[in-house]
Formats: sequence, C-alpha cells, structure tokens
Amino acid sequence: MPANIQKRWYDDEKFSGWAKVYMLSKSLSLYDVVQLKPEEMEKQLTCSDYFAFACFDDYKDLPEGTTEASAVHLSEIMARRFFREWALEPLLKLTRYQLPILCCEMIINKLMNKDLYSICFADTSINL
Repeated sequence: MPANIQKRWYDDEKFSGWAKVYMLSKSLSLYDVVQLKPEEMEKQLTCSDYFAFACFDDYKDLPEGTTEASAVHLSEIMARRFFREWALEPLLKLTRYQLPILCCEMIINKLMNKDLYSICFADTSINL
C-alpha cells in the first residue's frame, strides 16, 4: 500500500481506543457506529443517541481533528434522516405528482443532503 494514502480519521489508534469504550447506545460503541454504513446507522441510533453524543464535552484527550470529524459524520447521517423524511412531499409537488411515491423515494435515497435541503425549500418558492 502506498505510504501517501491518508489514514482515515476513525483508524487513529487513540481515537479508536476511546471510541470502542464510548457507548452511543446500549449495544453500540462509537467505534461500532462509524464502521456501519449510513443506512444501517440510521436504523441503529435514535435522535436521543445523537443528542447525547453532541452534548458530551470530554474530548480533550483525543487526537486533533477526530472529534470534529466524528461529530460531522454523525451530524450528516442525522440530517440525512431528517431531510429524507421531509423531502417526499415537496418532491411530489415539484414533479406535479406525475411520479409514483415509490419512484420519488428512490430518487430521494440517491440524493445528497444539500440536494434534499434544496428540495425541502424549493416547495416554498413554487406556485402550483
């Protein structure tokens, strides 16, 4: 493996040691969670789990950058859950209800957070 490949933030020894001990839920450590696919993470964690992590403030011993990276990662997943739930109706309106709900859900599942955000707010600027 080439030496210039950047190490992933969650593979840092100090972070992974701490993350294996820090429990986000009764059955999942932070380390377990960051290894999951985003879709699986959404199923495993509640908003309360995310909130508890966001309120935790004892990060002083962690390597620089890993705290922010883990917070951003979890925030993106949580925001995605929110936007996916709220984007369906605006997308249906934007398409003038010409697509079946199943197709709209498939489209929504492929979009990035910024696109889902745009769909949620595009509804406020159109007159159908």
